[in-house]
Amino acid sequence: MAKGRNLLNTELQVINIGLDLFYHSLLTQNVTAVQVDWKPRPKLDPKLELILSKIL
Repeated sequence: MAKGRNLLNTELQVINIGLDLFYHSLLTQNVTAVQVDWKPRPKLDPKLELILSKIL
């Protein structure tokens, strides 16, 4: 139980993957945060997937 209490007494640090709005909201609240610009891969035709997997 002591570890849980310790966690609540430490500075919040966030890695945000996704919405810029959430990231900027954290910054306005003086939360240490970094933004990761990540998007899921689009769904492609299976033939195109195969071609891309060979060249990437």
